[in-house]
Amino acid sequence: MAEFEQPMLVRPAAARKILGGIGTATLWKLINSGELESYTQGKSRLISVKSMQNYVQRRIAAADAERLRNRRPTRSSKRA
Repeated sequence: MAEFEQPMLVRPAAARKILGGIGTATLWKLINSGELESYTQGKSRLISVKSMQNYVQRRIAAADAERLRNRRPTRSSKRA
């Protein structure tokens, strides 16, 4: 039995769903800013799934860093 292979490229509608239901304007903003890699083939726009995975990883890392910066010191870490 063949394993399911994830596509390398998806169309904009699928990319919007994969990215949590973002809007069309947001998707194009990400494409135009270079956050997502894409190209046209004929009349179709194709977006790299790998670039979407990388984008999500960058967003998660940024959120984690922000959470650490805003973390309040615990009682055990306060100096007397």
